Amino acid sequence: MSISTGLSLEKYGQQIASGELVVPLPPPSIQTIPLIGDPVFEAWTLASTNMGELVMQYKDQLIFVGRTVVNLLASTGKGIVLLLISIIISGVLLIYGKEAGNFGRAFFVRLVGERGNDMASVAEVTVRNVTKGILGVAFIQSMLAGLGIFIAGIPFAGLWTLMCLFLSVMQIGLLPVSLGVVIYAWSTMNTLPAILLTAWMLFVGIVDNILKPILLGRKAPVPMLVVFLGAIGGFISSGFIGLFTGAIILSLAYKLMISWVNHTSLDSEK
Repeated sequence: MSISTGLSLEKYGQQIASGELVVPLPPPSIQTIPLIGDPVFEAWTLASTNMGELVMQYKDQLIFVGRTVVNLLASTGKGIVLLLISIIISGVLLIYGKEAGNFGRAFFVRLVGERGNDMASVAEVTVRNVTKGILGVAFIQSMLAGLGIFIAGIPFAGLWTLMCLFLSVMQIGLLPVSLGVVIYAWSTMNTLPAILLTAWMLFVGIVDNILKPILLGRKAPVPMLVVFLGAIGGFISSGFIGLFTGAIILSLAYKLMISWVNHTSLDSEK
């Protein structure tokens, strides 16, 4: 995926620099799409006939979108680097896995008392579930989407696959990429391949609705929704690494709140 993306970006950059980038005229059927048909047709036509005018007309919007994408990519890239470093550290700790696990549990016990073992187990299971339920599902979705895009012969397949991965991790979903791919397919391909690609992208788009609840909630000591909201909130506030820290913090807070409520209820009954 990374090699294909690099080659696609290089080719795209060369076309822009040489002025050879050609956008085909939109098919008339685009105008029949409700609500967005006419604006999309006009923007597409302008891109085909005068790319410079299109850039100048939507300059502010393009700058805003570009900055947002760059910031998200930078945050995600930084998080990936931190994740790789943590994986290396984890590999070293595996040599002393038992001792490290005992130290972690002892630390929790020292910090919160007799509930320490339970807190350590919550943190352990939460990290595993977030890795499988969010990162794992995002990887599966992006690979399936990229496979369909590549087989269909859509240009810059590696770039769209990478975008699918980012969108899946950010929990935005594949709709922005899928919509563009489907529109391109129906505009340039025969009916049968376009139908097959549309059906495939729809299937890939709903895969996370099946896998995510299973993987996020598997053996989880807290409700799946708590883990999911913690991961999303952590990502918004702290970037990629916040997927894990946010989920852990909210899960531990939930467990502590439930313990406090149950303890208060028992005291009131006495």
